[in-house]
Amino acid sequence: MLEVVAVYYLCKKNADNAKARGKKGAGTVIYTICFWIGFEVIGAIVGSFLGAILGLGDGIALVYIFALAFAAIGGLISNVISKAGPVVVQPPVVYYQPYQQTQQYQYMPNQEQQINPLDQTQVVNPYQCQRCGNINPSDSLFCMKCGNPLQISQSQEQQL
Repeated sequence: MLEVVAVYYLCKKNADNAKARGKKGAGTVIYTICFWIGFEVIGAIVGSFLGAILGLGDGIALVYIFALAFAAIGGLISNVISKAGPVVVQPPVVYYQPYQQTQQYQYMPNQEQQINPLDQTQVVNPYQCQRCGNINPSDSLFCMKCGNPLQISQSQEQQL
């Protein structure tokens, strides 16, 4: 059971290493498993031959030790292969918000609501985060939920 857990985490680590280098993760998992099992079988065969040469009878302990040692060597080889090549740096993802023309709004005394002077309807809170939509206190310069800087107009800066 521990061997299965070790193979799982090795496959996961090798796939991450390969993806960082622009390779496919599925192919990396396949050759990691093949190296592990193949070298484990070779280690069992070497251990059984060594046990027969040394006259240990069946030599199950020796077979098991050699099988695990060779499986670890196979895992190490697959890890070295997955780290081959330079790391490909992915360009950062930049999200652009569409430009919207702003209008002048009349501020209420509590500064939490504002009224559009053209149609007297309530509009979005001026301290609402553009990224996550969280409504922040009127004296906030950064969003309390995500840390995004809030866009504050000059008239609001004068009030602060």
